Amino acid sequence: MTSAGAALRIARRDALRAKGRTAFVLCMIGLPVAAIVALGVVWQTSAWSRARPCHTNSARPTRG
Repeated sequence: MTSAGAALRIARRDALRAKGRTAFVLCMIGLPVAAIVALGVVWQTSAWSRARPCHTNSARPTRG
């Protein structure tokens, strides 16, 4: 048995024993990561580009 396998077995046993602490740690790691990802997505999608105008009229055909 490798040391990594033993460490994973001990960690799994500990996580199953202390479910509340495990959920708390996952939230403490997951929520900030999700918030940073959400802020990054909002920042990138709200950026205006001159290449694509923000107001287009799709009803009118464009001239080629």
